[in-house]
Amino acid sequence: DHASYDESAAVQHVVRRYGIENRIVPCRFDDLESRLDALVAHCDNLHANTAMLPNEILAEHAHRDGLKVVLHGGGGDETGRTGLPDEAFRS
Repeated sequence: DHASYDESAAVQHVVRRYGIENRIVPCRFDDLESRLDALVAHCDNLHANTAMLPNEILAEHAHRDGLKVVLHGGGGDETGRTGLPDEAFRS
């Protein structure tokens, strides 16, 4: 819920530049906390990656909207650090 975690301005910049259809799904602390026990119950081993919490919320919204595929930007921080030329990331 803290403003320093809000990346929506950067997302909107990319959305406008590339003409991407986009809908921002809010992820608040209370949403995460209420799902934690259920998510842990579904895990078959220990997890150090807490991304499963917001991904669960994203999956719920995608399913509700009838979507089969979602490109969500997870790992986007690494773009450009792969050693691949910039052209590899252009459509």
